[in-house]
Amino acid sequence: MPILDLFDLSGTTAIVTQATGNIGRLVAYGLSQANANVVMVSEEEGLETVAREIHLRTDGNVLAIPLNALDSKDAHQIVSLAQARFGRVNIAVCCSESSRADATAEDLRVSVRANANAMLSQKTGGTIIVSTTLFSHAANDDAAPGGQHPTLSVFLQPLVAEYALCGIRINFISWMTGGSTSAAHPSSYRAAMARLFSSQQNNADEAMALYLFLASSASGHLTGVDFRFDSNSRLVSAKQQRTMQWDGRSA
Repeated sequence: MPILDLFDLSGTTAIVTQATGNIGRLVAYGLSQANANVVMVSEEEGLETVAREIHLRTDGNVLAIPLNALDSKDAHQIVSLAQARFGRVNIAVCCSESSRADATAEDLRVSVRANANAMLSQKTGGTIIVSTTLFSHAANDDAAPGGQHPTLSVFLQPLVAEYALCGIRINFISWMTGGSTSAAHPSSYRAAMARLFSSQQNNADEAMALYLFLASSASGHLTGVDFRFDSNSRLVSAKQQRTMQWDGRSA
């Protein structure tokens, strides 16, 4: 059965941040295919072009907002503009990629809280997906005790508990690119991300299915879960995650 037949998001509105990045574009396109109203947010050049392309390919409602979703003032303005255009916000996909190598858990907390508070004021519940990039470490890299860096989901778990009681779900998707951070080696990062979404990748539909599943009511029983994809767009099991060392800094 086609993925889009499983997850129909008609009547919902989704905000996608860092929407000009590889992951942001993938998610925005999939959400529009699933009939959601899509609000694409990015400070990067080309946002209007990407939004127009997705609108033409899906015939969906797509709004482009050229603001910084990691800035507190901008984050609230984004939500207000989305509500003014489409009435309410049901889904938020908060991405962190190479265009903001300085993004931290605190930055993402601003974006997550702005969207969660909007959903709270609407009294409609909602779902938030925090999508970040992780980088593999060599064994001799500096790491936290136990040899592993905490992921962003660890820092944001208090928000998960806070909003779960209000019917707002927050889940996490992490992409493991391998290699060095984008800030130190931007060309390596771009090559790794290009491989994730190249025409040779056969698992892109599975990746999109996870985003659509978490965005839909089908995942209403899940919150606080951290899903991870390897550099071949394949889900990594919990056992595999424990055997790897990953840098939880967003990129």
